Amino acid sequence: MKIKNVLKLLVCVFINTILSAQSAQNGTGILVVNNDLMKGGQLSSSQLGFLNSRLKSSTIFSNRYNGTPFLFDNWNKKATVYIKGKSYAVNNVNYNIQEDRFFTKIDTDSLLVFDFRHIDKIVVDNREFVDLYNNDKRENNIYEVIFRNKEFNILKAFSISLTEPKQAPGAGIAKPNIAKTIKYFYYSNKKMKPLRINKKSVLKLVGANNEAKLLRYIKANKLSYRKERDLKKMLAFILND
Repeated sequence: MKIKNVLKLLVCVFINTILSAQSAQNGTGILVVNNDLMKGGQLSSSQLGFLNSRLKSSTIFSNRYNGTPFLFDNWNKKATVYIKGKSYAVNNVNYNIQEDRFFTKIDTDSLLVFDFRHIDKIVVDNREFVDLYNNDKRENNIYEVIFRNKEFNILKAFSISLTEPKQAPGAGIAKPNIAKTIKYFYYSNKKMKPLRINKKSVLKLVGANNEAKLLRYIKANKLSYRKERDLKKMLAFILND
């Protein structure tokens, strides 16, 4: 065996030993990443391969606006990160809509950024997030997967806009409000197009052969085309049957 290959093998063994010693299996084959070890420097983000760019929280959090650019209301969220057949559990996770990046908080004023170039998907509270190329925008963005089958995915994208607050005469300068908006997309064959969630689009998704069956199901269960949770039920009932 060449010396170069031996060195590569030793590095892999060394990293795996560190991960095994400083992280713990949770009984499901998922490697639990200890944020305290990363905070103290015993476990570096480079050893994990999907966390980098250590930042101060002050560079992300701002008091200039009313509201938050983060998707989740708090940081008490656990994520499962899937990478090439391996799974990692990471605590204190949130998604910054404005930055279009996932973060984990490892200290009061310290964040690590998830590097989606090495990540297949992130799951938080049974919600799946992926990084995909948008052919219209010509860039990659993070999307939540609402529905998935062999033919297509239904995706949800989040965005942030600022709205001027109503201000009483003589009052001080009011902070702009952060408003969160969502858009849906149809994704198939690595191409993405906007999708309006309504009766017409849903019936088109299931196909003419399934239309009568779906209409009976919607009526029996009093479902709404405009509610996301109902949309999931409709598509699962017809397309995953």
